Amino acid sequence: MPHTNSVASSDAGQGMDTLDAMMRGFPSIDDYLREQRLSLRQRWKLRAYRAAIAARRTWLRATGGMTRISEAVAAEEQRRVGLRLRTRPLRAAHAGGHYLGADEVARFERDGLLGPFPVLTPDEARALAADVRASTEDFKDNHYYGQEFADIQRRQGFWNLDWIALYQALRHQGLWDLTTHPAIVQRMASLLGDDVMCWRNQVFEKAPGDAGTIWHQNSVFQENSRAHKLAPTTAVDPGMVQLTAWVALSDVTIENGALRVVVGSFVDGRLEHAYEFARNRTQDFMATLDPDQVDRFLRVALFAPTNFMKAQAMFELNAPRFAAMLGRCEVRDLTMRAGEAIIFSSLNMHGSFANTSAADTRLAFAGRYANHDVRAYPGQTFDVFPTATGEVRFPVAPLACIHVHGEDRFGHNHVVRRCNDPSARPGRAR
Repeated sequence: MPHTNSVASSDAGQGMDTLDAMMRGFPSIDDYLREQRLSLRQRWKLRAYRAAIAARRTWLRATGGMTRISEAVAAEEQRRVGLRLRTRPLRAAHAGGHYLGADEVARFERDGLLGPFPVLTPDEARALAADVRASTEDFKDNHYYGQEFADIQRRQGFWNLDWIALYQALRHQGLWDLTTHPAIVQRMASLLGDDVMCWRNQVFEKAPGDAGTIWHQNSVFQENSRAHKLAPTTAVDPGMVQLTAWVALSDVTIENGALRVVVGSFVDGRLEHAYEFARNRTQDFMATLDPDQVDRFLRVALFAPTNFMKAQAMFELNAPRFAAMLGRCEVRDLTMRAGEAIIFSSLNMHGSFANTSAADTRLAFAGRYANHDVRAYPGQTFDVFPTATGEVRFPVAPLACIHVHGEDRFGHNHVVRRCNDPSARPGRAR
């Protein structure tokens, strides 16, 4: 059974206690910034951005733009509160297998979380973990990024499994078989509808001493891009645009970095909106901050080596606004045996503990699934990832979606149906 924190409550005061509990073990962004070392070029870039934001702030105040921004943000945030999770029924009843019953579907619509449930035996999971680790050098030579990004990550010490195993189910048979496993995809079909694809797959490794992952939420996965990575073409609740299957490939404990989910927090999508506003209208966002905050956020926005650091800066700024909602929710810390999985809406706030163990590395796989009527990387030629030296683009052409259930009746995406399809071949490192 998953371990559960006793932090559920119905008032904002208890919600603040929940926030305090959620932030335990996380160094603040200021702790990171004290260790950040910028080159002369980066310092000049920072100075130029500060000057541009000061000018933008002056202009907005003179023209009434601050009021217009506040009104636009408030209107958009109103759309992100009181959200629901409405699943899609299957076209026909399925007897047996791993399809969900009505009670399980209703529970998911309430919580946005299903499981843990078994997918692999512990021995199978550990064997797959060993195979993935044995493939490290192959992944390094056959990755799904441009060479510029790979070279920077190598120099900065971030060229690890979390990066190099991204999308590798397209060519690694064991990861492909897990992505398409009936115990996952039949449950997904019960929630997303018959026609399901996996649009992204990745591995999360957390070694002893690795930091926790800060609280964040996603529905359409803008991340570091200027556009959403997912675009539904039919009406769907934000938290149902895609669902994540998170599979433990090793035993998962509190000490080695268990996943944490705020059950039911999909009802409030303002944290994702705050991140998108800061990303899409950076100067307007910065202009609304106190001047002493601008330098702090610029150094994170321009030079933080991971999206999670940017997410933490936004969470620290906005967290008190979610106190009332969090006071009505439960923070669930998910301890799992190797081979067990959960399915959850990524619009639920989620994160993970730091690995405080002496020698226990946690390994997990995440498959991200959507109905075929969702466009992945719509109209985009490049994706963008952050590095410590700035943002780097890489081509999305090889990033195929994996067909896992039903039919592709829409033809929106680059879809493959077998492992090592040559149309989804990565670029070989030079």
